[in-house]
Amino acid sequence: MANLTQLRSGAVLYNVDHSVGRFGRNRMTDVQLVQVLLNALIKDIKATGRGLPGSAPIPELLSEDGICGSNTMAAILWYQKSQSGVAKDATVNSIDASEQYGTPGNYNYYTLWGINVMLEARNALPSQFDITIQPLASEVRRFSKKLHVWLG
Repeated sequence: MANLTQLRSGAVLYNVDHSVGRFGRNRMTDVQLVQVLLNALIKDIKATGRGLPGSAPIPELLSEDGICGSNTMAAILWYQKSQSGVAKDATVNSIDASEQYGTPGNYNYYTLWGINVMLEARNALPSQFDITIQPLASEVRRFSKKLHVWLG
């Protein structure tokens, strides 16, 4: 299930329990969260004209249906290709709360962390109130109450 993860530094990031994408388990709310975050990035790029470094053409907005189809995998890969030090495998893994982000040599864990950070830097990170699709909205709100944080 999608969730909020509080890192040791105190930062709170949107996170998934299971991987999403080509090699992912693709649980519905995990996929929905990745779709919501990628859509927020796509919308910001279209609105501001601030693209990603060396990125391919901007993909169309994704259906936030929780199904990891070819468009969702292509959008993940589009983001990954714009980033150095990130595996280009169309897969998003969860963020480890210990801030280790995975094992050495396993770079695909940086994808979700990078999307969170990039959206925050662009002031485009969706608040929990911007997320209205179910069941993702319920999960995000439950974790925000558990962590006593309100994103937005």
